[in-house]
Amino acid sequence: MKKSSDRLAYLRSLAINTLVTEAASVFINNEEAILNGKFTTSLLDKSNYKAQVDDIIKISIQKIYNSKNVIDKEIAGYKILNTLLEVFTNSVENYKTGVTTQFDQLILNDLILGNPDDFSTYQYLIETCNYISRLTDSNAMLNFQKINGNLS
Repeated sequence: MKKSSDRLAYLRSLAINTLVTEAASVFINNEEAILNGKFTTSLLDKSNYKAQVDDIIKISIQKIYNSKNVIDKEIAGYKILNTLLEVFTNSVENYKTGVTTQFDQLILNDLILGNPDDFSTYQYLIETCNYISRLTDSNAMLNFQKINGNLS
């Protein structure tokens, strides 16, 4: 292999294979405890490579998860989820308390969860959260843009 990126990819694949093999071995050695719910740690916490895995996790958190790009996406994600939850749950609450606006009615129609009268407030709020949790990133963003009037 002439390119360093190819050599790195090969080393990465060897490392992944080693960790998968190690995890499988730990699983087999602890299968009974796992199936009985008594195995309470990560498989790799019991591996011979725990120190290396811990180092990888530490470096990943420092270099990947704390990068500006990732943090920017997390901030946007929190804003999107917060907005969807607030708008959808407020629409349900407004319907249940008899102060539904036209906007609320449009939101409720868009949810397609059924007639709010068929659910308790609690059930409808749970269904709303379930609906939001099943949205793909792009559908969540589309809903967010629609709510904020930013469809183009």
